[in-house]
Amino acid sequence: MYLEELLPAHDGVEGIEAFLEKRPPEWKNA
Repeated sequence: MYLEELLPAHDGVEGIEAFLEKRPPEWKNA
């Protein structure tokens, strides 16, 4: 998945999950 190349693995997944759940993302490496 291309987002994993652009973002740290957790933050990439978190960003997608937060978007789908319509909630603010909880970034680990902000």
